[in-house]
Amino acid sequence: MERDARRHPVVNGFAEAWSAPTLEGFLNLFTTDVRLRAPLTEPSTGHDEAYREFARLLYVWPDVTGVVDRWSAAGDTVFIEWRLQGPFSGRNLSFRVVDRIVTRDGLIAEREMFGDGLTIATAFLRSPSHWLRTWRSGLAPMRWMRRVMRLTSSRRRFTRETQT
Repeated sequence: MERDARRHPVVNGFAEAWSAPTLEGFLNLFTTDVRLRAPLTEPSTGHDEAYREFARLLYVWPDVTGVVDRWSAAGDTVFIEWRLQGPFSGRNLSFRVVDRIVTRDGLIAEREMFGDGLTIATAFLRSPSHWLRTWRSGLAPMRWMRRVMRLTSSRRRFTRETQT
């Protein structure tokens, strides 16, 4: 069922956070024990791990934004159909996804993104000027590749302590 985002506080917060993404803006949406799963990222639990994963995405795609297309809710579960979009390596990139969100006390306690991670990975791979940045971030379509990439990249780059 499609609904106006202004009528659900979690969807409204989600749309606002993605309209001008910041790491702290994302964390404000989450419970402290939030669990997150998405293509190209490691599953994460808690604010520190969530911060690292969003920092990786914003490092590789700093001008990304998100637009909510439609949503529905039943009890504490919200589904949001939306688009990640923005300029990337001289092209406009758009990536459609659906998030299943479980809420608790008006915050996101669990979020799982469903989408074709290879679509966005392919766009990154088609941009040689971003290869080093992508490698340093640790984002990758295959779990074993993420581990190798992170072992060779700077771990401190994506921690909250280095940003304050």
